[in-house]
Amino acid sequence: MKPRVLAKILSRMCMFMAAALCLPAFVDLLYGEDVWGYYLGTAAAALVIGLAAYYLPGGGREARLDQITRREGFFGVVASWVTMIVLGAVPFWISGAMPTLADAVFESASGYSTTGATILTDIESLARAHLFQRSLAHWVGGMGIIVLSVAILPDLAVGGMQLFSAEASGIATDKLSPRIVSTAIRPTN
Repeated sequence: MKPRVLAKILSRMCMFMAAALCLPAFVDLLYGEDVWGYYLGTAAAALVIGLAAYYLPGGGREARLDQITRREGFFGVVASWVTMIVLGAVPFWISGAMPTLADAVFESASGYSTTGATILTDIESLARAHLFQRSLAHWVGGMGIIVLSVAILPDLAVGGMQLFSAEASGIATDKLSPRIVSTAIRPTN
């Protein structure tokens, strides 16, 4: 395993999550329910973690993703999902919307895995930013965070085939386009 490759993958996932966490903060600013600080604080922490993983010595800045192995691809997928789930749970937990960290992680995991399971009995009582974050997690989970990342992040398009094959299931090799981005946005019918 090449730690620099994994650092580059996780740094990009943290930076993506930092941007995604700014959206619920914006929604909260529109409605004035005072939870925006939890989202921006978590986004700032995710950004710092992502930049550190990228720029610190031994980080992902010098990694080349065109030589990623299948093993690193699978590990990158798992680590990306765990990172997204944990970062998505932090605002739920520190704002007090979920009583325990385990409940917040469960709620976040159910969103990114698109199971739709919840511990909440009255979902509508949550702040609109939390509702937006839950919806965003379901949307991102439905898209497949790694496929979405490959379609958005050009650096991963070079070596993203292993990440794509680790994330995507049921796609025959004859349906693959020469570029991963084309395959990621291709209709499934």
